[in-house]
Formats: sequence, C-alpha cells, structure tokens
Amino acid sequence: MVSPRPYPSTESAPDGTFPAMKILDPKLKDGVHEWRDGKRFVKDGDKLYLEGTDTLAGSVVTLDKCVRNFSRFTGCSLGEAIKCATFNPARCLGLAHRKGTLRAGADADLVVLDRKGKVLSTWVKGKEVWKKEN
Repeated sequence: MVSPRPYPSTESAPDGTFPAMKILDPKLKDGVHEWRDGKRFVKDGDKLYLEGTDTLAGSVVTLDKCVRNFSRFTGCSLGEAIKCATFNPARCLGLAHRKGTLRAGADADLVVLDRKGKVLSTWVKGKEVWKKEN
C-alpha cells in the first residue's frame, strides 16, 4: 500500500506475524510533510529528516538505486547485487520457489535493467506493466 505519509500501520501481514510499514509515495515532492503524533518530516531528495533537526528519519530511495549503490559501495558485480535484493530475501522468506528467480513455475514478476542497473521495464505475472519512455 502506498501512503503519502510513512508510518507504521496497524494492519498485519497476511499471517498476522508483523505490522506492515506503509510505503511513502516516491512521487512526493521535496518539502515539509505531516507525519504522526503532530510531528512533521522534511523530504530532501532520497532522504527524510525530522523537521528542525538533522536527524535522518528514513529514506525514499528506490530499490534499483539501492542495488546500484550496493554494487558501487561493495565492489560486487551488478548481478551479485541484484541477487542480494531478489533471490536472497526470497530464500530467507521461504519463497525462492516463486520469487527472486526466473525458473519454470515461478511467478514471472521481474524488472528488466540496462547494464548500469537502470530500470527499462517491469513485468508482473509475465505481462509488461511499465516501460521506460525513450
């Protein structure tokens, strides 16, 4: 679920094991925004700060940028960084038979990246749902 405000939700995961975190709308403009408990946060690019402080309150960085950063910061290949963001989490969650892989029988949810790790298209259940405009 996408929310204009990042805050813990009272909603639970499907099995009720943990509260879900609402996701900040990536198109939210830079500036001051209401948060919770009367507090506000400042969005400045990829970063969120508590208003009036230099305290980092979160991030709105996209996953593709995280993958590129991880590759750059660690020196690993883009392929290794992608595996860290896809297959490894799926395996930890017991979903590697369906997610984080391109094998037969998997969900066919995928992102096509260029050689620099920039998103070219997004596919859900084997159907293209987004394509970068040239």
